[in-house]
Amino acid sequence: MKFNKILLLSAAILLSTSVAPTLNVSAKENVSNISDQSSTIVPLSENIGWRYKIENGNLYKRLYNYSMSQWVGDWILCP
Repeated sequence: MKFNKILLLSAAILLSTSVAPTLNVSAKENVSNISDQSSTIVPLSENIGWRYKIENGNLYKRLYNYSMSQWVGDWILCP
């Protein structure tokens, strides 16, 4: 009788630990073509750099906005 209880208890523990519930997880693939999306690139910052010129033997510099093709400020004499 005691042997049957131990056998039944061990079988119940074995079955409860070996049979684990399975979870079905499905992920929807979200793939879109580049041609479907807008291909406009918007820069986050403007591209600004110095332009130089020599006039009457003096070196001058001026900021130039390459993104908008516009001058920024006035000519400055370089020491």
